[in-house]
Amino acid sequence: MKAPAVFTVKIRPLESWPKLPFLGRALHGLVLGLLGEVDGALADAVHREAGPKPFRTAGPFIGEGYQPAGKLLAGEVYSLVVAALDGAVAEALGRAFDETRRPVEVALDEAVCRVEGVQVEEVGYEALFGRYFPGGPVRRSIELTFDTPTAFHSGGKNVPLPLPELVFGSALERWNGAAPLTLSPALKEFARECVGVAYYDLRAWTLTVAGGKQVGFVGRVGYRVLKYDPYWTRALNLLADFAWFSGIGVKTSMGMGQVRRTDGGRAVSDGAGESA
Repeated sequence: MKAPAVFTVKIRPLESWPKLPFLGRALHGLVLGLLGEVDGALADAVHREAGPKPFRTAGPFIGEGYQPAGKLLAGEVYSLVVAALDGAVAEALGRAFDETRRPVEVALDEAVCRVEGVQVEEVGYEALFGRYFPGGPVRRSIELTFDTPTAFHSGGKNVPLPLPELVFGSALERWNGAAPLTLSPALKEFARECVGVAYYDLRAWTLTVAGGKQVGFVGRVGYRVLKYDPYWTRALNLLADFAWFSGIGVKTSMGMGQVRRTDGGRAVSDGAGESA
């Protein structure tokens, strides 16, 4: 199976849960358990790995969209999202979610849910890279929607703000940590100096995850490349696409930082320069 890959898991709770807590730790444990059923050594290695994990989780979401569920109703269908950045993890999860061996039920903290089905989206790193390098349409306007609480650690502080250098810097770190084709680390500085926030619609979200309080944000943000450069603009577009697989910010393996690209900006050519 190619990495990165996203598994959308449809679940149906057996009992209702009227006030649902943030299930980040339960989602993290679910993935490690699934990996352990297929490859115990891999699960142990992932568990011990320092820094961002090679997978992310999110959910439950209501119906077919990405609105986080505030409660679970028995018999209704919800979605979980699990993404793998590493080929070995993607392969193991692919085996774990195969219809011939996947679990009939899964436990999310106190909720026991029946697994109704799994949808798989996989794309190779080379294919993602090839969308923008060496050619292909790019956008100077990029909109990102943050479905689950997102935050960053920067300068020893928690930063619950979608600053361009933190958003694209987080995606850059994950891309360079997993992809065979790396991007220049100077992209973070370009994002700080040459990418602006054009608009936003955000709200704060305080949650309990991994035994502590965490302040994050959800909503959508429009970014604009203020000084057009072909390489940097292509790299930003690539990372905006990649963010769906990688997640953004802290604790993405525990349900935080799900991001989708939702822009409708105008594609420009490399020759468009400052006027685009």
